[in-house]
Amino acid sequence: MPLEKGGQSADHALADAVRALLTGEDADPGLVAHAKLFGTTRVATGVPHCPAGTSVEEAAVRLASGGDAIPVAGAPPSDDSSSITIRCMDCSKFDVGRMSSELESEGSHSEARASAGRAFFTSPPPTVLLCSDKLEASARTVREVLAHEMQHAVDFSRLGIDLGDCNGLACSEVRAALGAECAGHYMAVMRRSCAYERAVMATAVIFQRKFAKACVDRVFNKCISAPLTQNPLGPTPQRTIAATPAAKAAAAAACPLFEPFVPEQGSQTRR
Repeated sequence: MPLEKGGQSADHALADAVRALLTGEDADPGLVAHAKLFGTTRVATGVPHCPAGTSVEEAAVRLASGGDAIPVAGAPPSDDSSSITIRCMDCSKFDVGRMSSELESEGSHSEARASAGRAFFTSPPPTVLLCSDKLEASARTVREVLAHEMQHAVDFSRLGIDLGDCNGLACSEVRAALGAECAGHYMAVMRRSCAYERAVMATAVIFQRKFAKACVDRVFNKCISAPLTQNPLGPTPQRTIAATPAAKAAAAAACPLFEPFVPEQGSQTRR
């Protein structure tokens, strides 16, 4: 149901909707399958406090910490080293527009322009931000947005798909759209068409449209047909991720006192 946008009550209502989709009697099988790939799934609310002098890395950790671990059926034993946090917060507390424009000015991706800042995935650590000032806490809305972001989280954090690469991003956008915005189409041909169009639009946020379309064309058939918990692009080298631009974006979200940042190419903050 519609909520008063933003504020603590909206944060908690959104978090309750997330918990119901992951653990309730009507839990969504697709979301549960994604959550099971992480050792622990946490649901947190509110904007974390970051004292003056907090480093970018620590700010990102604070954004992903706290909250309650929820019992996702079939998940492996608790392992915080592979956990994901779903944080419900009032995104008006930080300047989404500035974050979007700065990321895009450097050729990186921010979903703020594409989805009016409703939700984000950022890593490290793996964190999905759901904006209580933009979203209604209805099962349908939360399921669609969370399914999209969780697919990016799985693709990047668990399967090693490079979201800073045109082909990797195009593939993840196809998969995210297929499991979220396009899932309601009854006919397979309509689901395919929907996923293709949305993937081109989303990939074009970073790459020029002609390149985005070429990348989607290149990976579409293999990415739309592969199980959403498998990497259709094949194995990729193991990467050690330190202070990525995504961590800076997370820091900007968590700590408004931070000075404006200039992200590098290949930010892993995505829609």
